[in-house]
Amino acid sequence: MVAFSDFEVLDTIGEGSFGRVFKVKKKDNGQILALKVMKKQYLIQNHQIKYAVSEAQIMKTLNHPYLMKLVYAF
Repeated sequence: MVAFSDFEVLDTIGEGSFGRVFKVKKKDNGQILALKVMKKQYLIQNHQIKYAVSEAQIMKTLNHPYLMKLVYAF
């Protein structure tokens, strides 16, 4: 199981109303990734849970050189 503590935050890439995107390094293998941290309370209050889940499902299936693929979700 993967957790936030498995990553070292290197930089902040962006910030929006749902949360932030960080550039991170996975501690065990050095892999550089983008990590999107979403505010759960905001998603619940604004009835956005289904959109976050849909986004994750779509990103899991992506296979395109210019689009990010979902590697981990927790």
